[in-house]
Amino acid sequence: MKFLGRALSGLLLFSVTIGLVGLGVWRLYTAVDETASRRPSQARERDYNVDVATLEAGVVTPVISAYGQVRAWRMLEVRAAGKGPIIEISRNFRDGAMVTEGELLFRVDPADFERRVKDAEVALALAETEWAESKDTLSLSLAEVGTARRQLVLKKSDLQRKTGLMGKGFVAETALEAAKHEAENAQQTLNTKLKSRITARTRIRSGQLAVERAKIVLEDTRKSLRDTAYQAPFAGPLNDVVATLGKRVSENEKLGILIDPASLEVSFRVSDEEFGRLLDEGTAGTLKPLTVKIRLDLGARIISIDGFLDRAASITDLAKGGRTVFARIAPGAGLQIRPGDFVTIEVFEEPLNNVVRLPVDSLTDDGKIFLLADGDRLELHQARILRRQVDSVIATGVPVGREYVRTRQPFLAAGVKVRPLRTGAPPPPTHLALSKERRAALVAFVKQNRRMPDQVKQRILERLAQPKVPIDMVERFEKRMKGRRTGGMR
Repeated sequence: MKFLGRALSGLLLFSVTIGLVGLGVWRLYTAVDETASRRPSQARERDYNVDVATLEAGVVTPVISAYGQVRAWRMLEVRAAGKGPIIEISRNFRDGAMVTEGELLFRVDPADFERRVKDAEVALALAETEWAESKDTLSLSLAEVGTARRQLVLKKSDLQRKTGLMGKGFVAETALEAAKHEAENAQQTLNTKLKSRITARTRIRSGQLAVERAKIVLEDTRKSLRDTAYQAPFAGPLNDVVATLGKRVSENEKLGILIDPASLEVSFRVSDEEFGRLLDEGTAGTLKPLTVKIRLDLGARIISIDGFLDRAASITDLAKGGRTVFARIAPGAGLQIRPGDFVTIEVFEEPLNNVVRLPVDSLTDDGKIFLLADGDRLELHQARILRRQVDSVIATGVPVGREYVRTRQPFLAAGVKVRPLRTGAPPPPTHLALSKERRAALVAFVKQNRRMPDQVKQRILERLAQPKVPIDMVERFEKRMKGRRTGGMR
């Protein structure tokens, strides 16, 4: 019995010893495995996907973009020529309405003006009568002057005859005195008739002037009568209309504004540098006749109108900076655009030869671009910027024919290795289809990873069950699997 008890105790101690040794071996294997899994793998150089394109030189037309406001340099104030009530008004005589040339806008009561015309006609008739009477008076005066001249000649002849007879003693002295008196009377009569002739001629001139004055007055009254019916001198839209039927207007009262659609222009500001490029070198102070594109944004619809540079402002406002420039809108655009509209202006400069257009996102702040060098690595190159556009720049001094990065990223620098994505080429695949063996190995690796949370593990297993699996995830797990096998062998 003692032998049996000792044998069982020895067997028990041997079993415990074997168990402890197995536990130690298992703990040692687990520790080595965890150390191998935690050992950092050799870092692999990372490359970045970049969009590249080829530098191509050509002819580029620079565009100056600005904002401006439409205005009209020809506007007519519609005013009443005379006072009185409005008895007729056009249905188009209202704000925003378009009127045609010669269209009747309104009519003032013409009764008072018709009475003035009749008075002027009567005054003209009286002046013409007086003028005709002065002409008849002149004819009579001329006849009387002729008679007086003949009487004077007769009296002088009689005086000479009696003077000669008196020397011979045939005429008395009293008769000679009477002859002298009659000759003097004839001379006085002639002088009076000559004065009457002068007066008659003066009356004719005065009568003629009176007739002309009466005609002017008549023409003015007739014009005032015609002005009671106001007609549009040119076609265009109306603004600030205050006329209503029956309103009593005063003389020269403003009733509205008529805008000439052919006189529209746009005022906008450009920088001093841009203004220098717009000046015409041949003529001092004038602008080049450059083409202008004017755009009016109406939400879903954009109206585009052509124009051309016209002139620059006479005074420079230093507080605002730059220069004010005016562009004339092409005729026929006034029906689509109105004064006061806020528009976008594009001025097309003279074309530049042998230049390159680059996206604005491809340059650094100091005007450098990334070129694609050997081994798909980047190198910086300084470009000479000629013009800055809205979303691009026009540059020169770049190696034409080489590839450059179209979009500059913050993590890019000289010497960085990239994966070029050329314009027009399909992007590299991001997912791949796994074979059964490869998928099973990945699934087993994920399931055996005890440090991975269950939620993350479940999500990864669901993605591995898809027909196509992300390439970056497959490469990451296979790199870990390779590192674990390498650590195990060591």
